[in-house]
Amino acid sequence: MKYKIFLFFIVLLVGFLGMSSGGRGQENKTEGEVIQAAREGLPEFLENIPAKEIAYYGFQSLEELSQTELGAPFRIYTILPDELEAFGFQSPFGNILRETPNWYVPILVKGKRRALLTVAPMEGRLETVGLSGAGLASELEDFYTRLPEKLQLAGITGDCSLRFVRIFQATSDFMLLQTETEEYIEPFRSAQNSLGLKQEGLKSLLEFIPRLKIRVKNSLRF
Repeated sequence: MKYKIFLFFIVLLVGFLGMSSGGRGQENKTEGEVIQAAREGLPEFLENIPAKEIAYYGFQSLEELSQTELGAPFRIYTILPDELEAFGFQSPFGNILRETPNWYVPILVKGKRRALLTVAPMEGRLETVGLSGAGLASELEDFYTRLPEKLQLAGITGDCSLRFVRIFQATSDFMLLQTETEEYIEPFRSAQNSLGLKQEGLKSLLEFIPRLKIRVKNSLRF
């Protein structure tokens, strides 16, 4: 089981679920199933962390492994290359996001995100299939901690929805923030590096999408 400790992700570019199918009630049911799968898989993954590698997984001591809790799960979204290429800013960018069947579940210690469990369908049921290192979890912790400040600096008021997006062809993770009238991108380190973004912080669609299109197009040439 040791091989499971390293993050792996089964890329599924077929069978995406429609964003609104099933309604919020079905989404809540699915989230409950995701949490249950994460709860069942967590002990095995923690037990298989080598003592000398606990820092890589975000833990400061072996004692912290017994202090873990699970945070709120979130689905991983993606975008099909053809739909990304056709996107022309006339309609909301969020309309072309597609659900994947995979989820992240944060592992918390004292309320702080330390690592992420990956939950995915396996043989007809949801199972925990991977444990990530601390990198993305740390970025998410920083993002949520600084989110009120980011929203204020951007002049964003009112309700704001968040969706985590992974573009496999561009090796890029980012958060899409949507209000009733505006959309913004928060690129994580993978996207910053892949797309050559030199500054952190919220990006406009016009600043982000053209770079993403070029990166995806180039990756599909090889």
